Parts: sequence; C-alpha cells; structure tokens
Amino acid sequence: MLPSQIVTKAEPMRSKFEQVTVMTLDEVAAFLRVSNNAIEDEIGSGKLLGLRIGSEWRILRKDFEQFLRNQKTEPKAKSRNGPIQSMTFAATKPFDHRWPERKGYPKPPEHFDDAYAATTTTATGMKKILVGFSDGKRDKRRKATVFVDGRPMVQFKAADDFDDTQLMLSIIKTGDRKQLRPDEPIPSEYSGFQIEQYRTYIDQIYNSKNVAIVCKKDDLQTMAAHALIRAVQIEERKAE
Repeated sequence: MLPSQIVTKAEPMRSKFEQVTVMTLDEVAAFLRVSNNAIEDEIGSGKLLGLRIGSEWRILRKDFEQFLRNQKTEPKAKSRNGPIQSMTFAATKPFDHRWPERKGYPKPPEHFDDAYAATTTTATGMKKILVGFSDGKRDKRRKATVFVDGRPMVQFKAADDFDDTQLMLSIIKTGDRKQLRPDEPIPSEYSGFQIEQYRTYIDQIYNSKNVAIVCKKDDLQTMAAHALIRAVQIEERKAE
C-alpha cells in the first residue's frame, strides 16, 4: 500500500461528495433538487461551467462549488412580476396581532416582541413589510411572521439547533396553494434561495417533509422576498 493510501485514525474520512471530482448533469440536478433543463439553462448562460462530451455534460466539482458560492453571494430574489428590490429595515415597536376566529372561538392576540419594518416598490405598487418575532404558544420555539400591507403572508420557524445556527425555515407553496414536494422542480422565482427539506431542520412528529426556504434569523431580505412572492400568488389567484 502506498503511503498516500494510508488513512490514519487522526485523519477524518472525506464525505462521498468531497471525493467526487466530476459530476454528471443528473447528479448536479439531484443535488439542487431541480430539473436537468434548469441546470442546462445555467450552463448556457455561462453561470455554471460545463464540459460537453458528445451528447453528455460533465461538471467539475470545483466549478460547481464556485457556482454555489456565486448563488449565495448574489441572490436573485424575484417574483413573477420581476425582481424584488432590496429593502432597508428599521426596528419598530412591538405589536399584537389578532388571528381570525377558529370554529367560532376567538383567539387571543399574539404578541410580537421584536419587529422590523420596511417599504418596497413592486410591479403592483408600494408595499409595506413588517417582520414580527414571537415565541410559539406550545413549544416556545421562535417564530417570525412576515406581513405585507398588514396581511400575514408567511411564517418562519426556528430550526432544532437554532441557538447555535440562528436558522429559520418557511414552507414553499405553489400557485395552487399546495406545498412544494422534494421531487418537484424549484420555481424560478426562488432561484438563489437556500432550499432544503423542512423536516431535515425541524424534526417533530407530523411535521412537513416538503420543501422550505432556509435563512438566518437576521436575514430579513429573504423573509420579505418570500412573503412578496406569496403575495403575488394570491393576487394572481384573485385575477383568475
């Protein structure tokens, strides 16, 4: 056995992904949970470098990793009506919100002890964004609710390791109000976001196994962008 082939106890084994130097189109698409056509579009645009060998594509792992870094540093949040403007948030006073009655029984108001506000311009006009943080009623898990023009649009929930990572997740829904499944392509308006399976980060009984946005607690831009995309979906359903 050559010296380079000897693995000592002190040397950690590399993950399977780290040992791969060349990836197929199928592997890249499966890793990102998108269609092969979406990856070919990225190659065609020059954002992802690929090698054409006959009728097959091959992507070097180092090029794929650079593509991922570029996506994280230059997110392209957009709605169906065009790009979402960057927003400047300012801390605002805590507030209460009363949710609709359920089965004829009024619900007590929810108190948001930490809040941030911003305004942005979209294709349909000026929008007021309010992000409020609260604790879950039962498990005291931290939550963030994003309001657009006073209407709650999306809710982010703290990951199991929130104290260490500050990560929060929010389920992605399609235009027909169904949760996006892991085997479905990611809608183009969510390109540039970190997308993962919800239950990977929040492992509770009866929790969704579908797809969610992952972001840090202080990433108010991502939270607001997600809420504005949901607002567009609602506006489109009303127009049908």
